[in-house]
Amino acid sequence: MPLVPSAILESHMLRLGRGYIDQVLIQWEGLSPTTATWEDKKAFCDNYPYFNLEDKVVEKGGGIDMGHGLTSDPK
Repeated sequence: MPLVPSAILESHMLRLGRGYIDQVLIQWEGLSPTTATWEDKKAFCDNYPYFNLEDKVVEKGGGIDMGHGLTSDPK
């Protein structure tokens, strides 16, 4: 049974010689996130052209619209 990607958990740039390679951490459908694998982004896009990377990114941090743990007293 072929692996089917379900989510992008993270991304990073891997230094290779004098250059860099974009990589994405892929969670595979039906498998635990602990079995996710790092894949070269270009190769991943070539192998899974239907998979929209922007729609599948799992956000781990807060955005600029988050309060960063600060609360205000609504008096």
